[in-house]
Amino acid sequence: MFELRENIVLNVLNGAFGSLGAKARAAVTLSPTDLLRDAVYRRLWTSILISSFGGQVSMLALPLTAAVLLQATPTQMGWLLAAELLPFVLFSLPAGVWLDRVLKLPVYIIGEALLGVALATVPLAWWMGWLNMGWLYAVGFAMGAVHTTAGSAAQIVLTQVVPRERLVEAHAKNALASSSAEVAGPGVAGALIRLLGAPVALLVDALMLAISAWIASSWAGSSPPWAGYCWPWHRWAQWACGCLV
Repeated sequence: MFELRENIVLNVLNGAFGSLGAKARAAVTLSPTDLLRDAVYRRLWTSILISSFGGQVSMLALPLTAAVLLQATPTQMGWLLAAELLPFVLFSLPAGVWLDRVLKLPVYIIGEALLGVALATVPLAWWMGWLNMGWLYAVGFAMGAVHTTAGSAAQIVLTQVVPRERLVEAHAKNALASSSAEVAGPGVAGALIRLLGAPVALLVDALMLAISAWIASSWAGSSPPWAGYCWPWHRWAQWACGCLV
């Protein structure tokens, strides 16, 4: 009798958990037409996801470096925030004019790489004894400048890799990647800062940005991302006119 009951319970449990496992596998498995099955878009999406997680790390680690290591005053913390926001005021309109005239993917890749280099200088300066608030102001300004230009380029580059009829789906998936980083990123950033310290966490962020730039640079299109690209320095007059319109 007991063996019969045990077999019945085991069969019920196997059926229940088996159906749950099948549903979970079905939920995780991508449909044949899912946009993430496209290798080019998948690289861009992965790059944006990694970059978004890195942004959460730097958002916490840079102010903590100023507050904990340099004992920054409230006024200095305010100047640091202002340095990060100033590029949005100064460069948003010129960046739009400029991005309209250049290839967007190289701008995104170069921006990710330059931001990684800027963040990596913080732990280097700390180890060498050079770190001061002026250094952090410069890094914060670089962060804002890259987010203003490369962040916009990452959104525009979707038109190069995704058909027009699937742009809504692509933007939704990019928003999901960014939202996931905003939800899980602070916890991961806090754990990194707790384990490694704020400067070393910035070094991890720099590594994440380097990986993001490398993934984005592995373009699988018909031509490499640098093909036909040049910096249109001769168009300064056009940019100025565009800003005045």
